[in-house]
Amino acid sequence: MQYYRVLLSQRLFIQANPKADLISPKVTEVPDKYHFTFGRSLLQEFYVDMFSRMQDENLSCLRRPAMQSRITSANSYAAATEMGDVTAGTRVGRSVLPRSTPGTHWKSNTLSQNALHVASELGQADFFITITVNARDPNILRHLLPGQTACDRPDVVARVFHLKMRVFIAKLKNGDFFGGYELLWYAFVIEWQKRSTLPHMHVAAKFRLPSPEVAFQFVSAELPVIDENSTEEDRQLHHIIATENIHRNDGVRCTYQSMGGGTPCLQPGKCFCQRGFPKMLCAFTHIGNRGYPNYRRTKAIDQFVVPYNRQLSLFLGTHCNVEVASFVTHILYMYKYFYKGAS
Repeated sequence: MQYYRVLLSQRLFIQANPKADLISPKVTEVPDKYHFTFGRSLLQEFYVDMFSRMQDENLSCLRRPAMQSRITSANSYAAATEMGDVTAGTRVGRSVLPRSTPGTHWKSNTLSQNALHVASELGQADFFITITVNARDPNILRHLLPGQTACDRPDVVARVFHLKMRVFIAKLKNGDFFGGYELLWYAFVIEWQKRSTLPHMHVAAKFRLPSPEVAFQFVSAELPVIDENSTEEDRQLHHIIATENIHRNDGVRCTYQSMGGGTPCLQPGKCFCQRGFPKMLCAFTHIGNRGYPNYRRTKAIDQFVVPYNRQLSLFLGTHCNVEVASFVTHILYMYKYFYKGAS
């Protein structure tokens, strides 16, 4: 992996500056126009091929007899056979993948069962959070080369998203969000689907709240109102929600503006959105007949606002959907690819 990091790192070449003077330097640094990072879709294909190559090398190491003798045992072999992780090898016969191998049913089943067990012991999560990377993030844009978009540089997007999520998890543990209440447990998954060029993160979090009703205080589904007396923070929040958390509906398809082109979510042959937009107007937040929360929405534009948390939206500056978790099924949703397979 270190080899590919060096191979894909952007190189700068020094060339003479013909317009050098007392202010401008005599030499300038320019990117290599023939570098991998200008490959666009070919660059993405190169990423996939190199990752597959590294994965094959790791699996070939696991197929060695010395490693198999350390992995296999009577119980693990039986469990692996039940989960379908025992495959036929060409030279070493049958191989058993360890429980920690990413992408296997055994690994996904372990993660989902662990999360369900924690929820049964400490209580189900209070909030279910979905965070999508912002393609217009200044930290991403300043690393793009001329003519490039965020879709052309998945390496930059992944690094920025990973660093920001690390800070978010650290702040979540320290009680910087949701009123400073103690965090009891959390679980998260990061998905990078083929039909989307941007990664997103699902987080389930449980806090030591005085009562379940307190959770509604931290979720809003109204577009912030600004006037001449509004603070700079209020104006910033209004801009973030208006550009990132409005579910667009032009009568043909519904799109999140931050997803750049969007994904159709209207049922085929039907005229309603499968995500339930526009939402009904409510004078106060309450639990509906189906057990799902109906958030306070008093204006027509609020019917298309994706629920959010003020602190999280200001900190992340991207699409951040915060929902009050009513059922334990959100954990099954987080690990849904264990049940339906890869996208």
